[in-house]
Amino acid sequence: MLSEAQLAHLEHIVHRISTALHIEEATLDAQQTLTLMLCNETICFRPMHITVQEVDIAAALAGQPRAQHALQARLCSALQGLV
Repeated sequence: MLSEAQLAHLEHIVHRISTALHIEEATLDAQQTLTLMLCNETICFRPMHITVQEVDIAAALAGQPRAQHALQARLCSALQGLV
């Protein structure tokens, strides 16, 4: 479960990618894998799973700029594969 502050950081990252996207579901499990389902006005994309080996998720959700940029890049890459 994400805290309100973590979710706010994640929403900020998603909106930097596209203001048309919103978070339908976001979870962080004990292994620090972020599962994220993004939607636009018409569809929801399949869930994305981002591991701590790919991005320092804790730092990104705490507002650390370098980690946030890494998470944003990873999300952009994943979305390109879905569209």
